[in-house]
Amino acid sequence: MHFRNQTFLRKKRGGVGAFLLMILAGAVVVAACWYASSLKGSKERTDDSFALQVDGDKAQACHREFLALEAKFNSAHEIKREKIAPEDIDVYEQAVAAYEKYLAYSGIDVRSNLRLDKMRRKLHTLRGDKIRERTLKLEAEAERLAEKKSYAAAEKLFREAAEQERRIETQYALAEKRSHARTVGLHNRMLAMQAIPMEARAAALEKSGTDALEKQDWRAANRDLREALKLRNRLWSDYRAVSASDSQSIARLNQLVETVDSSADFEKTENFRKEALDAEARKDWKAAAEAWEKTWRTQQLLEKNFPRSRFASAERRREIEAARANTEARPDFAEFQENDAALREAIRERGTDRVQLLARSNAVIAARIAEKFPQSTLITPEMRTRLAYLNVKSRDLPQIQKAVFDALLPIPGVPAEARRMLRTEVSQALYTFVMDENPSADAAEPLAPVESVSFEDAEAFCARLAVLLGRAVRLPTIEEFLAAAGTFDEATIEEHAWTLENSDARIHRCGTRAPNAAGFCDLYGNVSEWISENGDDGVSATAVGGDCQFPTKLLAAEHVQKSLRKEKSRLRGFRVVVEE
Repeated sequence: MHFRNQTFLRKKRGGVGAFLLMILAGAVVVAACWYASSLKGSKERTDDSFALQVDGDKAQACHREFLALEAKFNSAHEIKREKIAPEDIDVYEQAVAAYEKYLAYSGIDVRSNLRLDKMRRKLHTLRGDKIRERTLKLEAEAERLAEKKSYAAAEKLFREAAEQERRIETQYALAEKRSHARTVGLHNRMLAMQAIPMEARAAALEKSGTDALEKQDWRAANRDLREALKLRNRLWSDYRAVSASDSQSIARLNQLVETVDSSADFEKTENFRKEALDAEARKDWKAAAEAWEKTWRTQQLLEKNFPRSRFASAERRREIEAARANTEARPDFAEFQENDAALREAIRERGTDRVQLLARSNAVIAARIAEKFPQSTLITPEMRTRLAYLNVKSRDLPQIQKAVFDALLPIPGVPAEARRMLRTEVSQALYTFVMDENPSADAAEPLAPVESVSFEDAEAFCARLAVLLGRAVRLPTIEEFLAAAGTFDEATIEEHAWTLENSDARIHRCGTRAPNAAGFCDLYGNVSEWISENGDDGVSATAVGGDCQFPTKLLAAEHVQKSLRKEKSRLRGFRVVVEE
């Protein structure tokens, strides 16, 4: 029992010893690693100081060398200033190196030395300034070459300038004038020198391709437009920062290229269109309708396959649809035209019953065409408006025609069978009947001249009255007005005109002063009157005759006045001429 215990204790002690030895060995390994790491860290910390050991004598020698080199540099810098030479900067670089050795031999950490940091910054700035001088000269010369359109030579100089500026950033990062923006700017100018000729080439190709497209030279258009698109895509992908090319110009070229691609279908539609027009010229409406059908189907196919093509426009499709519908509506429209000719003749002959019958008949035909052929453009909006107006006014046609024709007088010097002019101004009653409104400021007197009408209002009245009379109606010319007015006699003018002296400055009924020798009333005074002129500028118009607030003595010399066409004066009206 005792022996076994001793044996157990010896084994136990032996195990503990082995365990302690293992711990000790691990500690030795850790210590060795720490030592090696510390040596490495020491080496890394002293890289800037050349891993030199502290040595007072060498430190003093390096310090003396530093002072001498710094003094030499300062002396050169004092004399040369901005024109300091690269070899002088080399001296300063040697001074910086000597100062680094001095710090290292003195056991001073170079990384925390403010003076050394300041010297390094100065050295980087000096080196950077010299490089900057070079890049500025390169840039100026490059810009000069660019102005002369020597883009390849300019690109080379901009590239060199950009590389030198990048050198300042990478090698002399402490330089005061280090500028990443300038590096990028020079690089972009270099890219611009590459892009400008490409832009010009792309623009020229697009123009020649578009011209070829207009001439339907499909091969040339295809060649030039695809090359232009290729250049625009490259400019967009590689030169986006400096190129004028954008997504819109690329989209435009894509549309042009697709237009060329659709040329075969376009030519088919044009051939079918010609076939349809030839059939229409022969009045072969069935063949024309069939050809327009082929045209429409080919156009649909073009729009489906080439939706971006210029030939795939909705306007073009509507034109084809309208042409097809017009061809199909021709029989009905022929009946409409026949009735319309008879209707115009009935109006001229004052055949009221026939006018009502023909107007209603054509209204029915127009409605039938609109229902069966909604795309047809044969019946114009003006035709529909005229028909609707006649249907409303046809019952009163005899009265209006009698009122107007009875009031017309021949113009002196003009055959009566050619044209006649209204004896008085257009009254408010006549204007209201024709236009269904009375714009006059004083609308209490139906027999007074209509006033507050613009030049456009007067022309609209003429157009409507022409429908009711079956004849052309217009404003008189200045020659017709003066011919009707005759010789101006200031001594007797107040017998024929309402002027400032006899009107109480207000408008009077039409024709209440004595007519002149030709039978016309109120050509002078009462209200001034719009007339038509050749060479009208579309903005202004002429009024003549003066008004009730016009002095008699000024009528002869100053009654012709210019006004804006849209102007509405309560002292201005008009009269009309009816062509026979």
